[in-house]
Amino acid sequence: MEYIENVNVSTIIERREGHVKAKAELESRLSHMLQEVEQTKNNIHVYQGAISACDDILTTAESKEVEIPELQGLESEKKN
Repeated sequence: MEYIENVNVSTIIERREGHVKAKAELESRLSHMLQEVEQTKNNIHVYQGAISACDDILTTAESKEVEIPELQGLESEKKN
């Protein structure tokens, strides 16, 4: 094995340990962020389901051919 001058092995080991620790922290942050993303996706689906349920109720109300002024605004919103 060849001797390398001006290399402080303990400094390299310390740097490596620092990099390992930083990597672990980033992996932990990423894991938490991925969990948050999944929870947000689930919440979006829940709200979409609630919106669909409301739309179904409003469609039923429209089919009764009753004049409901509030529904006219929603119809134009749906078209956009």
